Amino acid sequence: MSRVAKRSTKRSVKTEERIALAAAINELGFEVMPCSHCFSRGLCCRMIESSSRCGECVRRGRSYDGSGVPVSSLSRIVDESKRLDRLEQDAKEALRADHDSLAKAQRRLDESLARLDRIRRQKRSLLSRGSEMVRRGLASLDELEEVEQQESGAVLGVQLNSGVDVVD
Repeated sequence: MSRVAKRSTKRSVKTEERIALAAAINELGFEVMPCSHCFSRGLCCRMIESSSRCGECVRRGRSYDGSGVPVSSLSRIVDESKRLDRLEQDAKEALRADHDSLAKAQRRLDESLARLDRIRRQKRSLLSRGSEMVRRGLASLDELEEVEQQESGAVLGVQLNSGVDVVD
């Protein structure tokens, strides 16, 4: 009965060094985005500053294909992005409020301008009628209105009696 003798399980010095380095990386390292090997096996990928590979890749003697970006950096980036989103939303709301205020101010400005225009037209009309009143030698605007109504009525009467060329 011959039995197959097992080979010695003694590891080489390089293997021992690799395993010791991997243990140190896993113990002292920080979590990073996983490499493809760790990701496919659901393992936590850890690195230290002085190593270019994660602990699991060092232990297995594999090359490292991850980014080496610490998870904490990514969470800080996500947090900063959320903060900027909130600031952007606040700025949009402030812009909307300012736009509404501006629209109200524009409406008030339009109303004031229309009122000023109306007053100026009334003033021009008053000055024109006042000079007409003085030219005709009348004492009041009421007298001017009576004279204008009489003239308008006379012109209308002539026009009705076939005087189409009469102008008032």
